[in-house]
Amino acid sequence: MIDNTIPTPSGRKALRFTRMEDIRRDLLSGVISVRTSLEEIEGRYRSDGWLQYKRVLREVGYDHGCLVLVDDENDSRFVAMMDHFGRDIPPEEVAGFFSSHLADYVSREGMNAEEAAPGDNVVQLRPRKRRFSVYRLPYGDYLQATTDFYEERAEFLWETWV
Repeated sequence: MIDNTIPTPSGRKALRFTRMEDIRRDLLSGVISVRTSLEEIEGRYRSDGWLQYKRVLREVGYDHGCLVLVDDENDSRFVAMMDHFGRDIPPEEVAGFFSSHLADYVSREGMNAEEAAPGDNVVQLRPRKRRFSVYRLPYGDYLQATTDFYEERAEFLWETWV
């Protein structure tokens, strides 16, 4: 455990909290969330709080987080989410979990040869592929998140082409 106290001239110990600890405490208690705006973060934790906020999001995402699979070519539309808590996830485990969700999404969205065909008189040698990405975030609801949200707040892990 890290000693968060500093000695004072009177011999007492005073608590010392860093800004990151304040942000972490507020995030875990629900005072702020993953969706808190830049203006609110800077107002609450001063102008350099945004970088520390993003660092805390990554740490909390690792400890109490989830992996989110999104469709990059469709404004990062949510595909599936995998919970994980405080451990590294091997790519094989992620692929095993997301493969069935991705197959369901592809069939549901109709991403087949008819949609990918550019026209009647054009011959495709290879089918068109779409890019999907996996991000790590603190556990939450990401059904309505967009590309900008993931680029600003999430930790990019992998991408795959289908």
